[in-house]
Amino acid sequence: ILNLKIIKTDSIPPEAQWTNNALVFENKPLDEIAIILSRWYGVQVIIDSSRKIKAETFTGFYDNESLQNVLESLKIYMGFRYKIENNTVLIEP
Repeated sequence: ILNLKIIKTDSIPPEAQWTNNALVFENKPLDEIAIILSRWYGVQVIIDSSRKIKAETFTGFYDNESLQNVLESLKIYMGFRYKIENNTVLIEP
């Protein structure tokens, strides 16, 4: 008899992960991520760049992370700069 290893997976779809206080992006373009971050953190996110960076996609999971931590990981992956002033995030190439 073979030993089976059972791995528990999360059955909540990415769109509903907010109920667990988690942000989940599956191949989302930066312009859609900006909208989600605006709603999630109550800030205005402005992307001051070409269409190329706005369309670049990202996949990631954030469990109860701060806005700055999310932006730092996106910055590393996508190669942009950002500034936070008051309730506005400006993303630049």
